[in-house]
Amino acid sequence: MATQAIDEGITLERAAMKLLKKTAGTGTIVRIVGPVVDVRFDDKVPAIYSALKVDVDTPVGHVNTILEVESQLPGNVVRAVAMSSTDGLQRGLKVTDTGAPMMMPVGQATLGRVWNVMGQPVDGKGMPEHIQRYPIHHPAPAFSDLTTNTATHYDFSAVFNSDKDMNGATVKLVLDGDDGVFYFTDRI
Repeated sequence: MATQAIDEGITLERAAMKLLKKTAGTGTIVRIVGPVVDVRFDDKVPAIYSALKVDVDTPVGHVNTILEVESQLPGNVVRAVAMSSTDGLQRGLKVTDTGAPMMMPVGQATLGRVWNVMGQPVDGKGMPEHIQRYPIHHPAPAFSDLTTNTATHYDFSAVFNSDKDMNGATVKLVLDGDDGVFYFTDRI
């Protein structure tokens, strides 16, 4: 039952991706307020949740940022949220619509790894080969596929490559300026 639902979900996702692969071309940044960036397009605007890419050289250096469209405004303008720092962005820079939503790696090769919001590994290991990507905004699993089993837990010692007992340990993880605090226990 679960496998059939997964197969149907993948088929639905492929059909949705085919529809979404229509790009609006390139646009121009017209406003930046913190992580919020407004981009004007000439003819049509990208769909909600589409990924926009800024990859340009500026007077302050090279800028490579992904934006996600959150709303469509009047005048062929979309409001997007930057997935990394907006330092170096300025009005007038060209933005390219990818025609697809943001995608994350999924599958066995991704388990026990640390990823940033753009689907890039930040744990010092390279990108796994033969990886499958899935849109970050997708339908929830069918109710029949959900479980209430609380006995499932993940062995975090694999993440930190440690043979030490992680029970009761508090670990601070710092990657790319983002902090995360994890408390490990064998109790559920």
